[in-house]
Amino acid sequence: MPPSLSGADRPMSQQIPAWRKMRGSDVPEVRALLRANEHLCLNAYDRLINRRESNSRAWVLRDGGEDLAALVYAGKGLLPVLGGRRGMIPPPLFLRGIFRVLPVRSLQGIESDMLLIENQMEGMGFYADEKIRFDLMGLDRLPHAGPTGPEGLVIRRAKYADMDALVTMQAAYEVEEVLPAGKKLNMAFSRMNAEKIFVHERLLVAELDGDLVGKVNTTASSSTRCQIGGVYIRPDYRGLGIASRLTAEFSAELIRAGMGISLFVKKHNIAARKAYLKVGFAILGNYRINYYGGD
Repeated sequence: MPPSLSGADRPMSQQIPAWRKMRGSDVPEVRALLRANEHLCLNAYDRLINRRESNSRAWVLRDGGEDLAALVYAGKGLLPVLGGRRGMIPPPLFLRGIFRVLPVRSLQGIESDMLLIENQMEGMGFYADEKIRFDLMGLDRLPHAGPTGPEGLVIRRAKYADMDALVTMQAAYEVEEVLPAGKKLNMAFSRMNAEKIFVHERLLVAELDGDLVGKVNTTASSSTRCQIGGVYIRPDYRGLGIASRLTAEFSAELIRAGMGISLFVKKHNIAARKAYLKVGFAILGNYRINYYGGD
């Protein structure tokens, strides 16, 4: 369970007045709330604090003592951070206003937190096209020594000369792990994503006999943690220990730099779950992403 926040034992009538739009003066407390829950909400931290997306909104909730209790970030997706207080949070009646101005396409977060938002959306007639459940995992110490992989395997930083291969792997990763059911791949979008990752994220690749056979990168960060994702091994090279070694070396690099690590993996992806557990990741909780209609 996420850590308790101040005022959690006060009666509801004294604790939660109402949701309101986030103000500039709220930023220090928002940052503190996200820090207190950062191992559970790195996406929200990254988008709200690091990136400050222009076409986005955030709503905050204060308790009776005026402490910040919860927030909902809204951009192309909704990311609630309720601090485990779902039963004490009033319905987010502001959602109808969000849908008038923002192209919301997803809802994601700790499963217990996002259920409040999901229930409110369904009461308004918004039903998810697809709901995907994940294990949220974390690692805060050097990983276990994993398999070395096939002879001659090289783990290295990506170079711009790798871009065409990176785009191909990014597109394949998106088809397998990201795209909602029935949505077609846009190669131009995959190239844009690969180039953004190359410029803005940490990225390692696995090379064998001169060919790139796998990759891993960060996807979000806070002041003390990184989220890793984009883990992809070409199908003809799976089952050789490449994913475990690639993830272990990447994780070790991040932890030596003083960062904890979070990731989420689909519950039905047994091979990936086993690889992460072998490296030393522990399951922190249930994570979910709901996808909604639209282009």
